[in-house]
Amino acid sequence: MVVAEVDGYRFDHLMISMPQEALRSFVFLFFALLASPASSAATVVGDSGENEGPRPNILFIVLDDLGFNDLGANSATVGHTPNLNQLAAEGARFTRNYVDSTCSATRAGILTGRYPASLGFRPSGRGISPEVITLPDMLRGAGYTTHHVGKWHLGFGSEQAWPIQQGFDSFFGFLDQFLLRGPHTDAGYNLKRPTYVNPLLQRDNGAFEKHTGHLSDVLVEEAIDLLGRVKDQEQPWFINYWTYLPHTPLTPASRFASKFPDTPEGKYNAMLMQVDAAVGRVLATLDASDLTRSTLVIVVSDNGGTEKHLPSNQPFIGVKNTFTEGGLRTPLLMRWPEVIPKNVVIDETVSYLDYFPTLESLVTGHTGGGLPGRNLWPLFVDNTIQRKALYWQSGPPQAPSWSILNREGDQRITRSFGMDPELIELAAASDGYVRRKVSAGPAEIGDLQNQFSDWHVRQRELKTLSWRANAQGLGALTGDLFQRSLGFNGFTFAIPIQRSAQATTLERQLIAGQEGHWQMYIENNRLVANVLGVEVKAVAPEAGECSEIILTGYFNYAFAFPGKKTATLALYVDQKRADSAVTNTFELPLEGYELATTLGQNGSGKDRFSGFLGRPVILNEMLFEDSSSDAWLGNSVSTLRTLTCERAVGGVF
Repeated sequence: MVVAEVDGYRFDHLMISMPQEALRSFVFLFFALLASPASSAATVVGDSGENEGPRPNILFIVLDDLGFNDLGANSATVGHTPNLNQLAAEGARFTRNYVDSTCSATRAGILTGRYPASLGFRPSGRGISPEVITLPDMLRGAGYTTHHVGKWHLGFGSEQAWPIQQGFDSFFGFLDQFLLRGPHTDAGYNLKRPTYVNPLLQRDNGAFEKHTGHLSDVLVEEAIDLLGRVKDQEQPWFINYWTYLPHTPLTPASRFASKFPDTPEGKYNAMLMQVDAAVGRVLATLDASDLTRSTLVIVVSDNGGTEKHLPSNQPFIGVKNTFTEGGLRTPLLMRWPEVIPKNVVIDETVSYLDYFPTLESLVTGHTGGGLPGRNLWPLFVDNTIQRKALYWQSGPPQAPSWSILNREGDQRITRSFGMDPELIELAAASDGYVRRKVSAGPAEIGDLQNQFSDWHVRQRELKTLSWRANAQGLGALTGDLFQRSLGFNGFTFAIPIQRSAQATTLERQLIAGQEGHWQMYIENNRLVANVLGVEVKAVAPEAGECSEIILTGYFNYAFAFPGKKTATLALYVDQKRADSAVTNTFELPLEGYELATTLGQNGSGKDRFSGFLGRPVILNEMLFEDSSSDAWLGNSVSTLRTLTCERAVGGVF
């Protein structure tokens, strides 16, 4: 017997609990599968469990800064989105879809199914480490060809972070909006304000090339051309079409601008109309190529709108960059004709972490596990799904922002830029306008604060770090290359050391380091740590005594605001601050991330450390002295517990 099955949901058993329209759709789907291998539908599996039927093509569209109220299908008072409205009518519209509050963090979550904070995106990051399985990695392993068109915003400094290295077979677009103007040279990038006019774009790993015209037009033509190239291939395909519209600057193409007043509001309306028209052209190409029935289309916005020009996030409070309903709650549309019923409105709480396991379940028949998200497919079957709390964190360590939405989805605690947290009872006021401040006392917020603290500690620990060392602790750290390479956003490196009592040399002895990025060593009885040219020093620990060394800092590159570029670095010995430095003189490395972090010697086996090194700890967060730490986050050096020197001396790690 052959049945349609996705992650354990066998549609021959579950159809009876579905609405009549959905039932008719699935019945049609099932017999179409048997009749025609050219039609596309849910993974079909036989009694052996092996895939036997076709799977959908996947078109994943991410819109930039489109607020909940910018979509006409959400009963918007503004907006010009007839094509998106039609897409909603032809499939499912989610009213409680949550993403992150900024572009880069949401994209990291979409591509990995992991919380961005665990990848170092708070909110920005150097890139996704190659050890992390991405959505295109998973789909390519399942037989898909994978393509990315448009904005990337997931790292540009190292080629290891570029789309081709992250699982995509092809790429056309821009790695970051600050690279659109140029010009760029072999010496480095020339970061300037973004532009829509005659943009500099890249293909695959190639050089920058200037393209004449409006950025949106160039990208949509590429997407249409790509559909023409993949429509006849035997393999299913996955296409990311990630627009830049309606993100600022307010530069609509003239044919859209002419339809509205020459005001900020008019220009924003024109950009809404333009992005809707671009999506409409791509959807029309699916129709013309006979791909509509065989393609799952997903449309989502990466964060709430800015509301600088229109009430984009109404009726919800808050804007982009804030952990509020308005900053996090964005449109989500899904269409797969004859599989997803038409004109379905889903009010269940879902998030950007759910897309990965949903697609994995769809194309493989199972989920790999270990991810925080859920398979959403049961929502189209019996309208039930396991509920989970959602968490967010970002901002500089001196003014952190974080939020938790409880499992039931009716309570949110939000802290913005270091201010007092606020409790929002969404059950009483779903728009989020009714708020009250709360103190750090557990009686007021109970288990929610404990949940957040536990989650926060887990996110700052590097997940794909690999350590190998001999009995003296000499060895190397590999994996998690973008977070292991200290010097971006918050970071902490801690290691227990014990110098040999017989060590009398004044020559350099390396404790740890990564060539071209950072190093920590003892020389002339001085303990020195240097991260990208920022240096801190202390008296070297006494020989024969165990000491815990902690190097922690926060490097803000401020690509959009160079005047705010700053680095803070602090050195602690046995949890007492020995030295600190603040500077704006440092540069983002463009290479060398893949090099191992050596322990007790350099890459050539020289500068050997005399003594014992315990197993190091690396966090993606800066820590502080107890007197200046954050009570809500628990980011004090005293909370860090490395392995003891006694265990290190005994050769037990």
